[in-house]
Amino acid sequence: MAFINIPPSSYAVGKATKTELFGNIVNNLEDLDDRINTISTGANPIELIDSTITLKSSVLGDGLIAYYEGKNTFFISQVKLQIFEKGLITSGTLSVDVLKSSTLGGVYSSLLTTSMSIDFATASDYDFVLADFASIPEINAGEFVKFRIISTPSIFPLDFRISSFGAV
Repeated sequence: MAFINIPPSSYAVGKATKTELFGNIVNNLEDLDDRINTISTGANPIELIDSTITLKSSVLGDGLIAYYEGKNTFFISQVKLQIFEKGLITSGTLSVDVLKSSTLGGVYSSLLTTSMSIDFATASDYDFVLADFASIPEINAGEFVKFRIISTPSIFPLDFRISSFGAV
């Protein structure tokens, strides 16, 4: 249904109510309802993580940055890895992966075609990369998303930011 303009002459004082007028009103309400439903389906953003991380030394263990448990089924729309001022760091790579599992301690698989990496030899201050997904990842209710550091430069401290957003 498309929105239909209703001219004032069709509802002027003394004018008899017509079936056509009510038909237009019903069509307009249905059009409005369709538009609201369309907007509300993609208008529920979810912030998985939006944090600045400071590493004072090399990463221990599995490089965990954060976990996120899906409360409802949603799609990851963006993951961004950003550095700040490079300072004394002139070489090395900061790499982060985004993984998914059906259980918290389960086997995780990468959601990225390649991990997000910033090479400090060629990067500029405040450089960033966006995740490269093979397809838009769907996370079901009860599944887990994990953000993990794969590699870092050898000079510390290292400050970087990771952010990820999705939509229901």
